[in-house]
Amino acid sequence: MMTVVDGLFSLEEAKQHLSVEHGDDDGLIKIYADAAVSAALGYASRPAVPDDPKAVAVFKAAALLMLGDLYATRETERDTGDIAAIAVPMSARFLLNPWRLLSV
Repeated sequence: MMTVVDGLFSLEEAKQHLSVEHGDDDGLIKIYADAAVSAALGYASRPAVPDDPKAVAVFKAAALLMLGDLYATRETERDTGDIAAIAVPMSARFLLNPWRLLSV
């Protein structure tokens, strides 16, 4: 059965990205995948992925990177010394920055 996460990727693609071959964490992976897609959209201040093939590829890659980070660390923050940084991987920020809607 193919489970699609917000139209960006399947559970199978998520597991392949994570190098997970078992089904023990499928429920957790689905939760993290939904959160990663939501975080990517939130970071870009967008209600949905733009209808552009390049945007779809960017949001998919960024969400998969965030999924990998969530699955590997299972934390909400990272201690960076004096402050706690939001756990949006720099590579995901780099991908999403051109697609961000910024308000003034």
